[in-house]
Amino acid sequence: MSSTYSSILILCLGSVLAGCAIEPRRNYTPQPNDATLHLRSTGMPMSASFSISSATTACEGFEFAGSVRDGGEGVLLPWIAALSNKLSGVPTVQEAAVPADAPVQVKGFSFWQDQYSSGSCGPVAKRFTPTADGVYLVDF
Repeated sequence: MSSTYSSILILCLGSVLAGCAIEPRRNYTPQPNDATLHLRSTGMPMSASFSISSATTACEGFEFAGSVRDGGEGVLLPWIAALSNKLSGVPTVQEAAVPADAPVQVKGFSFWQDQYSSGSCGPVAKRFTPTADGVYLVDF
């Protein structure tokens, strides 16, 4: 392989990866009167990830808030759901404090891969203005 070809390949790969930047982990210090988000995944025993943004521009400034997992109680046999939840180590709900009376964006997304299938869902984003001391349920 020539060095020119290698340089072009590396440059192209770098350009592709630059568009796949990983969101920074959310590091928000809760304030008095903040609203609370309860982040959950429902319907299927798989993980979903959430990101939160307080940016004024739509779909920008997201920070990774965490992942949650549907426990599978309504879909799987009880003993399988219990074992799966114990082995996964992913919580079934996460809480996140967000500033009140200012627009906030929440984004949910999921991807999976096992020996039988792979796929993704989302991202799905929603923007709203929470009220002081409000509690909001965010289901993916």
